[in-house]
Amino acid sequence: MPPLRELPAEVRKKLPALLHAAKSADQLKRIQCLWLKIQFGFSASEIALALGWHPSSVHRVIAQVQQKGLAALMAQGRGGRRREYLTRDQERELVEHFAQEAQHARIVIVNDIKRAYEERVGRRVPKSTVYRMLERHQWRKLMPSSAHPKQNKEAQQQFKKNSSAHCPQ
Repeated sequence: MPPLRELPAEVRKKLPALLHAAKSADQLKRIQCLWLKIQFGFSASEIALALGWHPSSVHRVIAQVQQKGLAALMAQGRGGRRREYLTRDQERELVEHFAQEAQHARIVIVNDIKRAYEERVGRRVPKSTVYRMLERHQWRKLMPSSAHPKQNKEAQQQFKKNSSAHCPQ
């Protein structure tokens, strides 16, 4: 590996603070990678062994820091939904359609959502895919209420009192 270009003194001073400011395990390992190189002069294979990485990953992190500075250490990983059937917006449209039906007192069943999802995607999907989609959009399993929202408890009690007197036993 080519020698690490000399970093400004302020970068060396900021590195220990960045160790404590890391927000994810990935960020911490990237910072540790540079710290081990600067502080102890470890080789890429030694750093890779310490972090559980491949030496080429160490080379990549150090090259990114040389090109982009310390901002490269705090960058997010590639991540993301690469195998999605529908985009989040398409999912939101599908869920909103069923939300509107639920607003009109229709009971929404997961099998109906699954069927609509499969029609939109054009292929069969596991039920777990639909459950994960519903969770992403903050849907949860709700049961219909056992009582009508416009019920009148007093009228029910009056009915019970009056009807029992008229019923022969």
